Amino acid sequence: MINYKTYITLILTSILLTGCISERNAKESDVKEMSLYGKVKSFKSVKYDVIEKLGEITKGKISSSSFDNQHFLFNEEGYKTEDNIYNSDGSLRNKYTNSYDENGRILERNKYNSDGSSDYRYTYKYDDRGNKTEESIYNSDGNLRKKHSVKYDDQGNKTTEDIYNSDKSLSKKLFFNYDDKGNKIDENIFNFEGSLDYKYTYKYDDKGNGIEEKRYNSKGSLDYKNTYEYNDKENLVEENKFNSNRNSDYKYTFKYDDRKKIIEENKYNSDGNLVYKYTFRYDSKGNVVEENEFNSDRNLKYKYTYEYEFDKNKNWTRCVYYYDEIPKTMVERTIEYYQ
Repeated sequence: MINYKTYITLILTSILLTGCISERNAKESDVKEMSLYGKVKSFKSVKYDVIEKLGEITKGKISSSSFDNQHFLFNEEGYKTEDNIYNSDGSLRNKYTNSYDENGRILERNKYNSDGSSDYRYTYKYDDRGNKTEESIYNSDGNLRKKHSVKYDDQGNKTTEDIYNSDKSLSKKLFFNYDDKGNKIDENIFNFEGSLDYKYTYKYDDKGNGIEEKRYNSKGSLDYKNTYEYNDKENLVEENKFNSNRNSDYKYTFKYDDRKKIIEENKYNSDGNLVYKYTFRYDSKGNVVEENEFNSDRNLKYKYTYEYEFDKNKNWTRCVYYYDEIPKTMVERTIEYYQ
């Protein structure tokens, strides 16, 4: 329930800072990615408005946000086999199903509408070394919408990616190059006519952390530049964004506790003035229990606090969210486990 602005900043940054990770390996299980403990079989989450009377908090109406009312099913390896998204009245909004191979690699993903009709379907293929070589997207009528075809070098690094339209004509072609450590150093994107659309370049420190990203347009001119700095524990502590004129747009700084949990985020504008500041505090299990937002004058703007209840597996099953000490929402999670 941490602020989405902070999550988006860190998630997007982490994606950009990752060097070349071979696509041959299955991703970490969904259970682990969701920070759940134990052999989770199903997970249901419902968000409510809350009503406080005489110091007692009770549930009000269900939230209408699709991010809050969900029901997931998992296989014994911890991968999601079914996602169900519900409306505030309890009716189904969308359903997703996933199937995997014996190594945990996804083979097919289907999306269904509320009436059970198909919306789209993804299929995936892999080579003998487990690299994903093909991703196809089909419309509800079964016709191809788009296809990605990928090739790799002997080290498992993606070297080319071809993107095809529904009529199987080439839409884009991507080329990737790497240094001797396997870090991606550039990415070139060409259109169907064979002309360059964009070029990305990347630099890394001795530990393989991304320290620079640049994007150039079809004319070879710089679109933007991002730089990154780390502390001795390899936590990102500073991110700088520059525009096409190489002038600073924004700067972000981050601080962490001993568990590598972020405890402070600051954003500065091109003049070096503070735009906002967030601070975070966590419980012993790593759940955020307090979040403070400060304005550009460094005065407290909002204070958010969170109170949790846990099951025997240390997963939280109830969280009450307070805004400036006033209870606003409650999330209840029902978690079932494999025996």
